[in-house]
Amino acid sequence: MKVKQTVSALVLAAVLPAVVLAGCGSKSEPAKNGSAAGDGGKPAAAHKISFLLVNPTIKDFFSVSQTKDNEYVKELKKLSGYDLSFEFLPGGEETNKQLAIRFAAADLPDVIRTTDINATVHAGAVEQGAFLDLTPLIDKYAPNLKKAIPESVWKSPMVSKNGKIYAIPAMWPNPDTRVIYYRKDWLAKAGMSEPKTIDDWVKFFEYVKNNDMNGDGVKDEVGFAFREQMSYSDLFFGSFGVHPNMWTMQDSQFVPSMITPKMKDAVTFWKMLYDKGYVNKNMFTNKAGDWDALIRSNKAAAWLHDAGNYQSWNSAFTKEPTDTSILGVAPAPVGPNGDSFLRGQKLGIYYVNVIPSKVKNPEEIVKYFEWAYTNKQAADFFHYGIENVNYKKVDGKVTFDGVPKPLPGLKDNENQIFQLLLNARGVGYEDPEVLALSPVGATVQDAFAKAKKSAVKDDTANLPTLGLMTQKPELQAATTTGTLFMDMFAKALTGKESVDTAFDNFVSEWKKRGGDQLIKEATEWHKSFYGK
Repeated sequence: MKVKQTVSALVLAAVLPAVVLAGCGSKSEPAKNGSAAGDGGKPAAAHKISFLLVNPTIKDFFSVSQTKDNEYVKELKKLSGYDLSFEFLPGGEETNKQLAIRFAAADLPDVIRTTDINATVHAGAVEQGAFLDLTPLIDKYAPNLKKAIPESVWKSPMVSKNGKIYAIPAMWPNPDTRVIYYRKDWLAKAGMSEPKTIDDWVKFFEYVKNNDMNGDGVKDEVGFAFREQMSYSDLFFGSFGVHPNMWTMQDSQFVPSMITPKMKDAVTFWKMLYDKGYVNKNMFTNKAGDWDALIRSNKAAAWLHDAGNYQSWNSAFTKEPTDTSILGVAPAPVGPNGDSFLRGQKLGIYYVNVIPSKVKNPEEIVKYFEWAYTNKQAADFFHYGIENVNYKKVDGKVTFDGVPKPLPGLKDNENQIFQLLLNARGVGYEDPEVLALSPVGATVQDAFAKAKKSAVKDDTANLPTLGLMTQKPELQAATTTGTLFMDMFAKALTGKESVDTAFDNFVSEWKKRGGDQLIKEATEWHKSFYGK
């Protein structure tokens, strides 16, 4: 937490000088012979655009020196007509430090991809004029870009403030992605059908606990694989009508559902799962890599993840890509009062792209994004890679037969260079065009349908980071380490306090530290944003 505060302070002190100096440091040059056509046509000029992209998903593909000669970067430059350069940061605290230093030194590129225009690492940037107001530029130079992205996304606090657009979003094709993965073969051994209710899941977990499911002679399998900070582990809360990250209207107030009585019921259910050994006992310290290894070593009956990752997970249990007999996907289970969701509906924003306010010729940048979002050649590149290298077209149809590097055969996630890292539109590997050519495409599409079914309408999607949340992050409705909620959850499950005591003390402490004021702020925001 101290690191975050230091970084934020550095950025706040640095933003204004960065704004003044950014024009001198910009690598942009005026276009020579025009630029991208408003209808998505190919631009005529090699205008320079430099990108700094934060992406924690893949951190080892590119170094600064590698991007210049990378074959996919070269292809994108050729197709777009722009002289593009990319620098990647892997995410996390080290990236926050680097970004703060870059702001302080005015060493800013033309485009910065970040999580949110209000992200802590550049807190106050919008208010202090560090990011360009893109509203008139998009309206004048990229009207088709405006049409390509839903209006609700443009209005999001992650993208806009006070009616002005400060970022161009990169999108998830399917905003709602969370599903329950489960071992279909283990369920068959238990003689059960796909669980529909929380009682069905408990029955399955009990069977897994008492039987050597992987046949190694040890009964050490767990029903549900849990990961630290509840990352991809927030199952069963929606079955009680609550979620740790969601807010809800209650008695004309917008309150975090984590302080409502229903949350105590959910915590009580989780206490039972913990006591009976249906979850891994190291759940509060289980790192992402260890969580992944637990699942892939045949020691977990179920876990949460995104629908688009089906093929990756399935490959851990079968060598045949089309074999779907081992891994199943289920929607949210029904709880005691008929509630059934995994989390709130999402807007589908993957990252946002901001432009420093003193960049020269910013109209060329918004034209590039319009080209990326609307041009057919751009779409083919972000979906399939390089024509006649990764794929070819026969009678207008995409095929991977007879090409040097067929897309399904790419190693080390190479496809994610063009489908994800270079993709200005967002996450290309989940687009329908790509799934249609996947050996498990139909299964993944079905998984997305279940994910959509498992998401509930959620006004929290547009809730900005309120002032008190920044000042007192422990009050946030979140499952990160250091929040009052996560502290309560750990105490209740591990038996340091009874559920009643832990929960009641949590609610009291949350209100005492400013929770009532936060509810007031959130309620005022809700009335202002939604008109009610």
